[in-house]
Amino acid sequence: RKIQKMDVLGSQIRQIFIELGVIENALFVLDEKMQNFRSSTRGVGSNSVTLKRYFEVTLSKLNGRVVRDLAIQSQITEIEQTVAILRSLLSAQSAEIYWNQEKRCLELKEKFELDKSRATKMRKMTGRASRGLNQLKYRSYDKRYCGNYKNKKALESLKTLLSLRSLVSLDLTGRLIQDEGVKFLAAHLEKNPYLRNLNLMTNLMSDAGGVALANSLRRNRVLSVLNLRCNSIKTDTFKALADNLAINMTLTSLDLGSNGYYLKEAHPIADLLKYNNSVKILGLQYCLLGKNGVQCVAEALKSNSTVEDINLDGNQATDDGAAFIASALMMNQTLKRIDLRCNGITSQGFINLFQAIRHNKGLQSIVLQSNRIDLEGSFALQGIRYNDSLQYLNLRDMTVDSKIKDELTRVFNQKQISCDW
Repeated sequence: RKIQKMDVLGSQIRQIFIELGVIENALFVLDEKMQNFRSSTRGVGSNSVTLKRYFEVTLSKLNGRVVRDLAIQSQITEIEQTVAILRSLLSAQSAEIYWNQEKRCLELKEKFELDKSRATKMRKMTGRASRGLNQLKYRSYDKRYCGNYKNKKALESLKTLLSLRSLVSLDLTGRLIQDEGVKFLAAHLEKNPYLRNLNLMTNLMSDAGGVALANSLRRNRVLSVLNLRCNSIKTDTFKALADNLAINMTLTSLDLGSNGYYLKEAHPIADLLKYNNSVKILGLQYCLLGKNGVQCVAEALKSNSTVEDINLDGNQATDDGAAFIASALMMNQTLKRIDLRCNGITSQGFINLFQAIRHNKGLQSIVLQSNRIDLEGSFALQGIRYNDSLQYLNLRDMTVDSKIKDELTRVFNQKQISCDW
């Protein structure tokens, strides 16, 4: 029993030693923690000084921010006061603007009523002027009518029309105003800043009225289209036109067709083409130029770089005139449209023309209607296949070989050329 008790006591003692070891380890750890704590507490003094300085700097910054916030607050207060003053001023100005708008509306209303009354008067004046001009329509050209009351009344009506700002185009076709009316019109045309289109076709105008009208173009800077077809103007008028259009740079279209202008007097037309740089459309149809007159025009076209459309219809050019035109087309690359119908051109003329068209790069339309052509001339038409600018060809009233016609039709379709057979 004693031995058993000794074993029990030995085991208890061993257990106590184990627990003492554990306690010693715990005390060792605690001692280490105490040492660490002591080492950490040694720098508290220096860290506290740094923290104190940091807090002082931060406090000073906060004080500065407070001062700045107070300054900003005062500025905000001043701005609010300024805004209040501006609002009061704006309300006063808006009231003033409102009354000014009301006043302006009343003024515009009064002006509208005035313009309405003026427009009514203008319509009445225009109606009277139109009725006055109608008195001249289809009137006989007998001299006994030139100074009668109705003619003077019509001229006064014409004066009324010319005073209208809205009048930009005036068509007096067939009014038979004669030289007296043309002179009256020319006198007002010099100062008229509105009229851009004037048609005086078939008005029994001779050189007396034509020269006056041509001289008015020297000062006029607005008119762009002038039609003098089917009158009786001749040499003097054409010379005056050539002289004055050398200065005028606004007229772009001039029609002088059917004026009995004979071949020996073609030089003024050549001068017009040489010295004018504004006319793009020129009508010389049925002026009886003949081959010599056409030669003068062709020589002038060689140096002209403005005319794009010229009408030489019915001028008895013949094959010689066609040769002159062909030589002009070899040098002129500006011309886009030319009308040579009814000129007595035969196969030789066609050969010369289409040799020139073969090398021309500007021509877009040519009218050869009612000329004479045979098989040889039909072959000449094939020169079109080498031209890249032509868009329209008129061959009406002409007999073209059927096989050549079929081949040309195929070429025209490929090149997208419109052709009238």
